[in-house]
Amino acid sequence: MKRIIALTTIVIAIIFLNACSTQEKVVKKESQFEYVHLGYITKLEDHRALVVSTVNSETNPNKEYYEAIWVSAIPSNLKVGQQVQVKLKGNIATSYPAQAGAEGVSITTTQKPEGADTFQDEVIRKALLDKELASVDVLVIKEVSYDVNSDSWTIRYKEAMLKDGILEEKSIVVLDK
Repeated sequence: MKRIIALTTIVIAIIFLNACSTQEKVVKKESQFEYVHLGYITKLEDHRALVVSTVNSETNPNKEYYEAIWVSAIPSNLKVGQQVQVKLKGNIATSYPAQAGAEGVSITTTQKPEGADTFQDEVIRKALLDKELASVDVLVIKEVSYDVNSDSWTIRYKEAMLKDGILEEKSIVVLDK
């Protein structure tokens, strides 16, 4: 009986102490993070740009995944073919391609190799005049290179929305005019 009385007294004391204590309101702050996306602009439509990374971010060696984001709130001076670094703001919709707003966009300096008449971003725009290349939903530009001997550019690319696994690499040659 003494045990029951002692146990009851302890339980009442705990309840009393909890009721009398001041409660602190815990405010959980949303963590702020910056996400920067680097890639080529492969499409422009409705005041937004499709920016596709050139780097495979899949850790499985038997698969490939290239981040692609439709970026809204972009500057009006952007062009297809430019390589850009986009600082994203707000929520990122996790569809594929993803969707997000831009807080800032910086254009990577375009290259014009010695002997070439055309800048790299202009070559990409010319290549996209090709119907097959223009029909690619998510175009991953792997490499753009200039060959001084043939006076031509080669663009190596992949189509990211085909299937899981390793994506077939293709190339297109554009004359330097």
